[in-house]
Amino acid sequence: STSLVNPADFLGIKNEKGEYYSLTQKDIFNTNLYYNLYPDLQKNIGLNPELLYKHLKEHGLYENRKFSYVFDAEYYYNKYEDLRKNVGNNKNYLLNHFLEAGISEGRQASPVFCVDYYLKKYKDLQQAFGNNKYLALKHFLEFGIREGRQGSQEFNPSKYKKNYSDLSNQYLNNMEYYYLHYIGWGLNEGRKGK
Repeated sequence: STSLVNPADFLGIKNEKGEYYSLTQKDIFNTNLYYNLYPDLQKNIGLNPELLYKHLKEHGLYENRKFSYVFDAEYYYNKYEDLRKNVGNNKNYLLNHFLEAGISEGRQASPVFCVDYYLKKYKDLQQAFGNNKYLALKHFLEFGIREGRQGSQEFNPSKYKKNYSDLSNQYLNNMEYYYLHYIGWGLNEGRKGK
């Protein structure tokens, strides 16, 4: 049984004051991903979510560090010609574009997540969220990764686990680590995501 989130918590839904909830950089930031991918952060900051997020805002985004399962500035930039022409390779502009327009347009900003794919693949999410892409994205971040749901055509965590015994022996059934490995190392090692 899938755990579904309360729709009133997210963008696309108005609160009691009639204001829309907003989705921010912090909402898509993943402390575990950011910490595990960068030894210098492990050594100099440690597993402190607030300091890691502060580092991301002050340095990490501009250093093109990966911090989210749903957004990768380089991937987003390379995937869309209109962004290259109109937004450029400014990481902050790319992130803001994704948060303000890209999600609702169904743009894919990560090799492991495409909101349109995710909604189409899972009927329970369609029933729960309709076509609300923000709720689907939040579900993926909060539940889908841990449940091992496939978030894009490019990456299937169950097949990745099955295909690489070195990973399955280490990560067992912790599905988040298959996502983390693929983003952090697997792509660069030429491992197949599905």
